[in-house]
Amino acid sequence: MRPFIILSTGIGIFILGILSVYASNTFNIKQKIETFFSPETVEIQEEEKITDKTIDTSTQFIFYFDFSCPYCRDFFTNTYLPLIEEYSGKNVDFTLLPYSTKTIGKSFTLATYLTCIEKIDPTKTYAFISAVSLTDDIQNKEEFAKKINTLLFPTHETTDFLSCIQDEDESAKQKVLDIRTEARAKGVIGTPTFFINTQKFERNQSYTKVSTALEKVLSQ
Repeated sequence: MRPFIILSTGIGIFILGILSVYASNTFNIKQKIETFFSPETVEIQEEEKITDKTIDTSTQFIFYFDFSCPYCRDFFTNTYLPLIEEYSGKNVDFTLLPYSTKTIGKSFTLATYLTCIEKIDPTKTYAFISAVSLTDDIQNKEEFAKKINTLLFPTHETTDFLSCIQDEDESAKQKVLDIRTEARAKGVIGTPTFFINTQKFERNQSYTKVSTALEKVLSQ
């Protein structure tokens, strides 16, 4: 009987050992499965997705234009407008800001008039720049307003533009002064000056040079 008892005991210990190993492995597998699907792990995975997501931002092109500057007009016609035609659909935002080195005179007055055009119809801003010059008689506001309305706003009443340039609260003047102050703070001391994002460029430059600089920024 003793050999049988010893054999039975050995078999029992062997079976218990197998069951113990099985239970241990089962617990580890269950623990791994619970860990993989735990809220903490899922939350980290979602956070990584947000971190890896690329934020789409536009390239900013800001041009400071002075009506008294002949180089500004040349840059406007031969470089700025062609750039808009080429790059407006390529994630580049173009902004032209009226800048005047002086706070009196025709160039400053035309800069204030440009802000009036922006209020009435922003799409006519560039047409206004192309239509006016320092040789225009801007002292006679009524006649000048008639000319602008005929060229740009044939369906509007003359008073639309005229009332704006006669604005007694001088909000248009203040806007030009604010633009001038902001430009000076950014280091603008002459025109034409333009920025591609935060990089400043000065003097009249060809379309080829500016487009090359713009392409370099867009490729980064």
